[in-house]
Amino acid sequence: MLAAVAMSAETMYRVRVWYREPTYEARTGPRAAPYRWTYTVRAEDEAQARRRALREFEEMTRQSSVGWSREVVSVEVEVEPVGPAR
Repeated sequence: MLAAVAMSAETMYRVRVWYREPTYEARTGPRAAPYRWTYTVRAEDEAQARRRALREFEEMTRQSSVGWSREVVSVEVEVEPVGPAR
């Protein structure tokens, strides 16, 4: 019963992580806009959603086979809309 109560306290969030690849841009020239990766995470609040998404981003970066660094420049967090897309 406690697990069900804990799960119901969590909300789905959409977290957009905006980042640059400075080493790559140094070779190819700067991009007009940063890259973006979007995560959907379940969390108790926006701060926890941000932390979870940034952990996923760091893990994705570690598993990537690219040789350049990624620098987070912005993070946006919003509640994931419920129901059909409009």
